[in-house]
Amino acid sequence: MARIYAGITGPILLILGVLGLAGFQIPATVSLWQPGEIVIHFLSGIIAMGVYIMTTRGSDVPRLYGRVFGPIYLLIGVVGYAFPDILSGSIFHLDPGCNIVHIIFGIWGVFVGYFATEGARYEHGAQVAMSGA
Repeated sequence: MARIYAGITGPILLILGVLGLAGFQIPATVSLWQPGEIVIHFLSGIIAMGVYIMTTRGSDVPRLYGRVFGPIYLLIGVVGYAFPDILSGSIFHLDPGCNIVHIIFGIWGVFVGYFATEGARYEHGAQVAMSGA
């Protein structure tokens, strides 16, 4: 499940970076044109895609990605509601729409990083317990 998390968040973050370069915004809801936001979306998207592409099933790297980035996204989402211009509005602004995405990515990341298990898989007719990604 953690690998799926990296495989879904990565492309979404990369798309948000591209939208930011295009100056996309919905007034009072979402603005992605700030330079800091664009860079962070691209970097975290590339990291997530690297985790997804480079790891094999059963690896703990996707779980570690969830453990690191989940709390960061959650913190950004929560702080964004209290202090939307915490790093100056021209560098990094946290709109309500962005905060919702950050909170969703954060809760999902914390879940896959700390609580989710892969489940069971079958090899040669026998059930084998799996832990990790």
